[in-house]
Amino acid sequence: MVALAIGTTAGLAWWWLGPAPVTAPAPRVAVQPAAIDVGSMPVDGRAVATVRVENLGDAPVRVIGISTSCGCTSAEVGEALIPAGGSSALTVTIDHAVMPTPGEFVHAVFLATDDPERPEVVIDVRGVGTDDAAGQAPAPVAAVSPPGAAAAPAIGGGAVEVFFNDACADCQVYIQDTLLPTLTAHGFGTVSTFDYLKDRTQRAELNRRNGELGIPFELQSHLVTFVGDGLVLAGHIPSEMIAAALTLVAPGARLLVYQDRMPEMGQRVSEYQVWDFRGEAARHAIETPLEQALAGLDLRPAQPLPGSESPDRLGAARLLLLVLAAGLLDGVNPCAIAVLLLSLAVLFTLQRTRRQVLLTGAVYVGMIFVAYLGIGLGLFGAIVISGEQHLVARIGSWLLVALGLVNVKDYFWYGRGFSLSVPKVGHEAIKGWLKRATLPAAAVAGFLVGLCTFPCTGGIYVAILGLLSTQTTYLEGLSYLIAYNVMFVLPLVALLLVLGNRRAVGAVARWQAERKRGLKLVSGLVMVAVGAGILVWFV
Repeated sequence: MVALAIGTTAGLAWWWLGPAPVTAPAPRVAVQPAAIDVGSMPVDGRAVATVRVENLGDAPVRVIGISTSCGCTSAEVGEALIPAGGSSALTVTIDHAVMPTPGEFVHAVFLATDDPERPEVVIDVRGVGTDDAAGQAPAPVAAVSPPGAAAAPAIGGGAVEVFFNDACADCQVYIQDTLLPTLTAHGFGTVSTFDYLKDRTQRAELNRRNGELGIPFELQSHLVTFVGDGLVLAGHIPSEMIAAALTLVAPGARLLVYQDRMPEMGQRVSEYQVWDFRGEAARHAIETPLEQALAGLDLRPAQPLPGSESPDRLGAARLLLLVLAAGLLDGVNPCAIAVLLLSLAVLFTLQRTRRQVLLTGAVYVGMIFVAYLGIGLGLFGAIVISGEQHLVARIGSWLLVALGLVNVKDYFWYGRGFSLSVPKVGHEAIKGWLKRATLPAAAVAGFLVGLCTFPCTGGIYVAILGLLSTQTTYLEGLSYLIAYNVMFVLPLVALLLVLGNRRAVGAVARWQAERKRGLKLVSGLVMVAVGAGILVWFV
């Protein structure tokens, strides 16, 4: 108990008087140089350049994937896991022999990492093709609305939108010769196109759409067509496959067809993938009709798209609900409630007025709040500084499951072995302070109760603190922590307001004593469920 008191005091002092909050270790990606200029090069030539991918942060960074805006550009990183302070070489190859277009060109390499502040780094690749005899580039693609074409509602509602790179001549050929004619033939008269290299906000929009739909990186293409909110064509999909998809995908269903190789450049296409936004994507030989590929997929109408409520907002809502529920579960604490009932009984025995009882009880509950919040602040600060957020969340969750099982054990074998209760020495000290029946004594008793109840259900607290350190910033975590502790003392506040006389206090105390085993069973099962839920869905 002394150790807990010291820890709580230190936690409060560190929060109020200490230095600014220390953020959790995090990677920080930088690229040197930030752009590549290969200068003049033969229109059918090949150039290789190297940039350094640096990690300026204090935690390792992982390269999740690399994509490019054009098939003539490729990139490869030396080490996918870059330690804090380290770097890795990124080799970029421009092979214009596959797309001999003269004049100035701008391509891009998109480096995806787990840097939370900069998840995608864009490296521009510029140069000039010098062979004028190679011919003219295709005319730029613009938003198309062919004369006489009857506009049709897109699958699942919405418009047809194409995200591409105008500098990729073969993408232009594909759009003009394959994609647009097929869409037009099936009644889609208006197609909006977005060049994400000329307008980088469109690249951010494409990434947002991919994120909201939960499209994994390996199924994200350099050319993406969104047909309403149901069909995604990723890459250079053959005309007959587009036609089949437009025909077979029913309104409200979702399907992604992926084929990222470019036959216009002479690349051999051997397979494609289909994904119904459930489970893993299925691979099929390119000769396999789409009708056959869809036979094993679930193309029933999907749930509302994540775009209607972003994953971050949905995650925050679930996290808040979990924090509030866990705080309330922790607050339905036989230890703290029993001591409150004892305190109220003593006050009524001493003939205190209801106003005096409420005031003393409020001081008692307030100091429980302060003590428990102090414990949380100390632990939360230690977790953030250590950087072991996921580890602490897992340990706390398993501890919560173990303590829940102890409560379940007490239902069957109460009094045997280890049980969750206030230590005997702490119980005697609390009782002694309560009998003084003064406001300072109530404050001391409340503080001691806050310390002594932590061993009873502290597994819930530790699990939530570890979870907050992985899901929130320090200030966000602090607000969640305060909300947790408000819920923790809420049952005590309710009891304080409801119990107006000694008889009512005695009745509640007897009810609690008679159902002690059942309460232990229920709380134990809920603790196990909460711990398992955190392990499965959050960490």
